[in-house]
Amino acid sequence: MKRSTNRAVSTLAGSGMWLMSAWVMAAAQIDMEPGEWETIAVISSSSMPMQMPPSTTRRCVTKEDLVPPTNNPGKDCKVVDKEIKKGAFHWTVVCPNQGGGKSTMVGMIHYTGTTMTGKMDMQMNMAGNTINMTYNLKGKRLGDCK
Repeated sequence: MKRSTNRAVSTLAGSGMWLMSAWVMAAAQIDMEPGEWETIAVISSSSMPMQMPPSTTRRCVTKEDLVPPTNNPGKDCKVVDKEIKKGAFHWTVVCPNQGGGKSTMVGMIHYTGTTMTGKMDMQMNMAGNTINMTYNLKGKRLGDCK
């Protein structure tokens, strides 16, 4: 599977927590066809001197794995909240940063069968500095998982 992602987008994924059966039943409310999905994230931040290029990620998505495992096993990220409301999937992930501090990501994705749109706000606290970033997400189903 091809992946092109930056470190912060990888963190979005959260930890590899297994979902409880009640969560699986709630996830059935999401209008999403499982399969290989491509997601494009456009990242913006007032802390960055210039606009970052869009980041593209491809991964297999199932209704049981709407918060995928992290691509960065060195992170000890925790999914602290996940919820489905008004047909959209909402989540919060917290990760510790090197040298203290933490990153908090609050996101929402709305699936419409074979397409999706979403947004994630990330706040990184490191060495007494706070960096805020916004990820605008759009994606599409490419086909069955490989």
